[in-house]
Amino acid sequence: LGPPTSLESYWRQRLTSMEEEELGLLRAAAVIGRPAVVDEIVQVAEVSSQDAELLLKRLENGGWLRRGANGWLPSSAPLGVEVRDAAPAELLRTARL
Repeated sequence: LGPPTSLESYWRQRLTSMEEEELGLLRAAAVIGRPAVVDEIVQVAEVSSQDAELLLKRLENGGWLRRGANGWLPSSAPLGVEVRDAAPAELLRTARL
């Protein structure tokens, strides 16, 4: 069977199979680095706000994001770091603006 996969590789494998819009929203939430409202995440992800709430809910149901009192954020700090570190540089620049 081989050695068990690490949690890091498990997340990486799941990320590669994620739909592009969901991945964009997850990356945006991670690079913002704090709880963020839907409008902020949509602006950074550069996706349509029309389906954002539904996609964010799917990410929450999948264990990727959680909704805190002040907005959306990755479900865990290690996941947030993993996603942020893999995010394209231009997304990081957009989040800082």
